[in-house]
Amino acid sequence: MPNTLEYDPANLEGRAIGRLFRLVKDNEDADGSWDGGDVVELLNGWFTGLGLNINGPAHQAGPVKPTAISPDATAEEITQILMRQPGFTANGYPTGHPGFFYAQEDSDDETDFTVLTFPTATPALVRAAIAELRHHGYAASEQAPATAGGRAVRTVRVQGDVLLPLPAAAGPVERATRTLYDAGFTQATSQATAVVPAHTTPSLISWRPDWVQIDVISQRGLGRDAREEVSRAVADTLVQNGWAVEIRGTESLHASVLTHAKCSACGSSNIRYTVRLWAKCDACGKGQSWSEALTCQCAPAVPSECPTVQAQWSDAPTETTHRVDPDSETASDDRRDSPGMSS
Repeated sequence: MPNTLEYDPANLEGRAIGRLFRLVKDNEDADGSWDGGDVVELLNGWFTGLGLNINGPAHQAGPVKPTAISPDATAEEITQILMRQPGFTANGYPTGHPGFFYAQEDSDDETDFTVLTFPTATPALVRAAIAELRHHGYAASEQAPATAGGRAVRTVRVQGDVLLPLPAAAGPVERATRTLYDAGFTQATSQATAVVPAHTTPSLISWRPDWVQIDVISQRGLGRDAREEVSRAVADTLVQNGWAVEIRGTESLHASVLTHAKCSACGSSNIRYTVRLWAKCDACGKGQSWSEALTCQCAPAVPSECPTVQAQWSDAPTETTHRVDPDSETASDDRRDSPGMSS
């Protein structure tokens, strides 16, 4: 039977996998079976040898460190976090205070959690509470509101979680999703799952590179006014976080991250600065001067002094070529169409 290993047995990770397999085989019973208790003991020792805490959280094995790890989702902990924020109080009966809330612990078959109840809060206040809790690493989501005395009583489920950083190479879909998540908005996959007015997953627009479409949806009967309020709040949030937003309807919008440079040929913002005052588009390969690519007005007199571009330039590879001849066969791809550029 041919060797079809899906890992490299010569690298560090491959050697660790091979070591575990040999340990298990060395403890194999005569009939070829593996004793469950022995395997668990071997696994515990193997994980510990790799530096993992077997009693710790799963995220420790991930490739990046979390931005935040939530404390236990107890009613007391959640209450203390919100009480430190202006506009929220857990003291006394609401008597009209929009930021009044109370917390109750609960659980289901899988996890312990806390339910926050806001008897008089506006949707914006509930989103602010969710955003603060997510900032602390909790998984917080608004539940379907109940009705008491003709008024919507809003509830939020909070449970322990971790907040991971957004990858540096994240595209507009991931960036838009994270921006709205950090602001406390609810995301829904379909109208059936939108128990409160929620935004759909941002989707790329085929005819507008780097733009995404976001719609606000809800279950039937929740009311158009509520959807329009969320739609306006989504647009305002994106604008405040550096996005260009076009309202395409009362409950639909197009958005794009405002960039300081775009390829003059294809419009992509995936610009790489390769030599001084020269840039290459990683999307279509075109080389161009900074002045061609820049779209901002940060420093109109000297476009190359845009602070954002300068920051990106500081991360570019160190220049090692004194002069590049654009017709030279030895010129690199990044520099071949940069006439007369020198370091």
